[in-house]
Amino acid sequence: MTDETETQDTSEPIGPEPPGEGRSRRTFILESALGPGTLVGSWVLGIEKGEVTFQALVVGECQPGVYLVEIFDQIDSESKDRGGQCQRLMQLEQFLEGDFRFFDDDVWVRRVLDAYQTHNRSEV
Repeated sequence: MTDETETQDTSEPIGPEPPGEGRSRRTFILESALGPGTLVGSWVLGIEKGEVTFQALVVGECQPGVYLVEIFDQIDSESKDRGGQCQRLMQLEQFLEGDFRFFDDDVWVRRVLDAYQTHNRSEV
């Protein structure tokens, strides 16, 4: 005869509960105020030979000078909920060594991207 008594798990879950639908670091950052002492929340464009080669949002600072960035194929200011392609860690030195431009919001990023696209089209 098998024991059909159910046991209830009363232990606390390990770590934070899984995020709900639509939640991400990017969503949290976009809904938070920018702080003057960090790059977190900044939009970033990397420029190489007059072309935009890197588009990202700084979504975290893991330790001083080490940032988690969400990299995008294209920044779409109409849809802030659209996810990036991946996230990766970058050191402050990488930003300093390259030609990176930082922006407080995606509206300015979109303007700069439009200007680069218009300029590049006029050279063809």
